[in-house]
Amino acid sequence: MKRLISAFVLGGLLAAAGPATAHHGLAKQFDMGDEAKIARKGKIVKVFWQNPHIYFQLEVEEGGETNLYNIESVPVAMARNAGLTSKRLRGDGQPVEVTFRPSLKDPFMGFSTYLEYDDGFVVTFEGFRE
Repeated sequence: MKRLISAFVLGGLLAAAGPATAHHGLAKQFDMGDEAKIARKGKIVKVFWQNPHIYFQLEVEEGGETNLYNIESVPVAMARNAGLTSKRLRGDGQPVEVTFRPSLKDPFMGFSTYLEYDDGFVVTFEGFRE
C-alpha cells in the first residue's frame, strides 16, 4: 500500500512539474545575454492582456517595408506594478520604442525589457527573470 501511495504522489508531482517547466523557459526561447538587445521604434497595433504574460505586436518601418514583431512581456501583475496599464499599452497604433531580447528562432519575435513612449514615459523589465 505504501508503494501505491508513493507512486501516486510521485506521479502527481511529475504531472505538476510539467507545466511549470514549460512556462519558465525564457532562456530556451530568447537570447537573455547582456549584449543581446534589439531596439525598434514602431507602432503597437495589437495587445493581448492575458496570463501568464502580456503579448503585443509592434509594426516597424524598416528599409522601405513594414515588419510585424511579436513581442512577449512580463506577467500582467508585474506590468501593473511597473506602472504599465491597459490605458498606456494599447493596440491603436501608438508610437513606442521597444527594447527586447531576440528570439532564438524567429527574427521578428522578442521578449520586452524596456518601453519608451514619445511623451517620455518609460517602463523597464530589465531585472525580470523567471
